[in-house]
Amino acid sequence: MIKFLVKGQNIETLEHEIIAADQVSFVKIHFVFDNNWKPLHKVVQFTQGAFTYNRLIGYDGTSCLLPSEITPGSVKMSIFGYDTASKETVRATTVIKSLNVRPSGFEGESETPIPPTPDLYQQLLQKISEKGKDGKSAYEIAVEHGFVGTEVEWLESLRGADGKDGLPGKDGKNGVDGKDGITPDMSSYATKTDIADLQKQIKSISGISYISVFESGSDALQKYGNSVYTYYNDGYRSLAGFAESYPHFCSAENDYALYFNQNDFSWAGSVFVMFLTPVAITSKMKLLLSYSVGVSQDAEFYLVKKTEKTGSELAQYIYEEIKAENALKLLFKWLYSDTFISVMQSLENVSDGEYYLAFKGTSDNSHPMVKSIKFMKE
Repeated sequence: MIKFLVKGQNIETLEHEIIAADQVSFVKIHFVFDNNWKPLHKVVQFTQGAFTYNRLIGYDGTSCLLPSEITPGSVKMSIFGYDTASKETVRATTVIKSLNVRPSGFEGESETPIPPTPDLYQQLLQKISEKGKDGKSAYEIAVEHGFVGTEVEWLESLRGADGKDGLPGKDGKNGVDGKDGITPDMSSYATKTDIADLQKQIKSISGISYISVFESGSDALQKYGNSVYTYYNDGYRSLAGFAESYPHFCSAENDYALYFNQNDFSWAGSVFVMFLTPVAITSKMKLLLSYSVGVSQDAEFYLVKKTEKTGSELAQYIYEEIKAENALKLLFKWLYSDTFISVMQSLENVSDGEYYLAFKGTSDNSHPMVKSIKFMKE
């Protein structure tokens, strides 16, 4: 399942899976909205290259389908919404969330048409046809579903713009025409079960809190300079000392993210990063990571039981526990992304207790850049 938490102007990953191209009306993206978004009429917007596709969610919806026109590569996703009950125009937006769509192995017929994603007006018309039996005018219903403006402006908006031609097919022939007024498939709209589940999740959002282990930013070296240690070929160092010797590892050029780069470490240099502040962990918590990485491969994250040691002595203890296989290894993979993504790792197999977190990054094809590490408490 692909699921995101929309909190304020940010979109955070709750559940993530690989997305393959060439899928039609199959990839469903689910959203959990915080209380600020609850009264808004919401639209999800996908942009790839020069093309933008909108998916109407409305007031009560919780999911939408990925547009079938999306091709392999990076896709920008964002959400906007209007508060139609306000006397003033109120529009909420989010920052962009990048999705990575990978090539598929599909080798179907090149003449098979891909149904175009209906434009926002066509989707609105469908909603109006579903709800027009309540005696309200089409304009009144359009306002209820997010239109901002007078009735004259609404009538003018019905004309719309000409659709764009589709992309060429695999045999070089032109694809089907874009947005042509076909009545959309509304199967992606939320069911009563979806809405009930959303309401339960909204109630629980206020109970979510985070323990931040690392956050990139201009103050990172000041905040973590002596509480984060590294182990590399030449031994143990604090983050502040390590950054002086390896100037691309935690620097302004990447907003002080932890970057396992080949300029500092050549090819396949491995650096262990150890966080010396213990975290009280329960099996209900989750580990949240924000990073970019060059290739999908096994990740090496560890939890080491708390001890009374401090400073470089503690860093040595953590590293030696890992090498002696006394640490708890968290089993998951780096997921390829050339932009920052956020992923969540379950801790359901971790016994309750206080632990130090540590991980290894390598300057090979993966060369990860880690922006933030948090534990989520519910």
